[in-house]
Amino acid sequence: MSFPSSFQTVFFALVVIFQLIFAFGTLAYFMQSNDSIAYSLYKVVNGKGEVLRSQILGGIVNGLSILLSAIIIFMYKNRPLQVKLGQLNLLLLAAVITIVFLDLDKYAKTFGENVEPSYTLLMVLPILSLIANYLGIRFVKKDEALVRAADRLR
Repeated sequence: MSFPSSFQTVFFALVVIFQLIFAFGTLAYFMQSNDSIAYSLYKVVNGKGEVLRSQILGGIVNGLSILLSAIIIFMYKNRPLQVKLGQLNLLLLAAVITIVFLDLDKYAKTFGENVEPSYTLLMVLPILSLIANYLGIRFVKKDEALVRAADRLR
């Protein structure tokens, strides 16, 4: 089995790496009455380490995106399918971003009007994943155009 060595592989691998880091990091903090509350993709934990709330939807969609990105890397022999799966992954990544921000907003409202989440730098990773996924799709399309041009010359 040969392994693909092209730019799109790098971009789809970056999507996997970014989303794995995003899945297991703390995404935001809330400060409430001298207690720090950490929000991650799977749970909300207070400063004592007690789980205040478990959540699964964002984690499932993020896991699907990671799995799909890994599958896309190995679909290099079927470029049209690779493009379609990449476009589906764009939708999954947008869904992850939407779910996280809507859930954070809903959770912040449980504290009252004056509590705002303090976002960590990890919140940038899904956006970087969107960009890397888009660039991966673009390079797959370029490769397909190159192959078709070479076939026409034969």
